[in-house]
Amino acid sequence: MSHHVQEHPEQHSLIPVPNTFIIPGGRFKEFYYWDTYWIVKGLLLSDMLETARGMVENLLTMVERFGFVPNGGRIYYLNRSQPPVLTLIMWDYVKVSQDYEFLQKYLHVLDKEMDFWLTKRLVQVTHEGVTYTLLTMIQKVTHQGPESYIEDLETCAQLAHLGEDH
Repeated sequence: MSHHVQEHPEQHSLIPVPNTFIIPGGRFKEFYYWDTYWIVKGLLLSDMLETARGMVENLLTMVERFGFVPNGGRIYYLNRSQPPVLTLIMWDYVKVSQDYEFLQKYLHVLDKEMDFWLTKRLVQVTHEGVTYTLLTMIQKVTHQGPESYIEDLETCAQLAHLGEDH
């Protein structure tokens, strides 16, 4: 992440984080919550504990700042998340690193993320007399999201062109 993003976050859609991160690849230039889970697993298998710790800490700072980990590392993802895997990521990291001080330092942040899911994303569904508790990733939107706007326009243009042929 460039120093300009860190020093002038109001001029960027990237959310500044304290450590380096690995992106899932392709057209992406930011981290994604769910992808980070798998990336950290690979880092741990590769004995890249410092990089893994930094990526975990990036997610933890998101919870400290926003109350949850957004879908990805851009401001337009602040209205949604992905499956809550931060506790699993921390568990995987601590199992390998034995860094219990890190766990102790951030245990309250893991609680904070769980509180978000239990207070903001919990629904109960009753079916045939049994009540099930679910954590949902429902998002209320009234407009196209900015993250794939150009790609969506290109797809629509291709579909419109296909319609002309038939």
